[in-house]
Amino acid sequence: MNTIEGRELDQQGDEQAVTYIRERLNSIQGADRARFAMLITQAELAGRSISLKETKSLRRFEIARGLFLLFDSGQFDEDLVKDICSQITSQKYSKPGEALACLDVKQAQRFANACHGIARDLLNLIYIPETNQFHIEEQAS
Repeated sequence: MNTIEGRELDQQGDEQAVTYIRERLNSIQGADRARFAMLITQAELAGRSISLKETKSLRRFEIARGLFLLFDSGQFDEDLVKDICSQITSQKYSKPGEALACLDVKQAQRFANACHGIARDLLNLIYIPETNQFHIEEQAS
């Protein structure tokens, strides 16, 4: 297993999950479609692809899952993606695609989980206008 990409998603159940997320991402229209394409380009320019077309890895699947959750819930924001990745990696990024490119498989899983929490209102999302950053924290019970 590759420590960056994780395992290949080549089992029957894996193929169904990859097909499902691809179809959902392909259903994105308009400005969100352009934003998704921009993320793929930025990641490639940063040196590591996030596209499921070339390699069906767990890392790429989790990134795609997280992005779809943000787009589908209307929560996608470039700064939010950068800040989620920054909180996971403790690095600063200038572009969201660059931030996604830097994630390894375990970090990609944390990214997808954070996106799930945001999309389903399980996490508090706090925007700090002075720094133009988002802070994410668990909701109090």
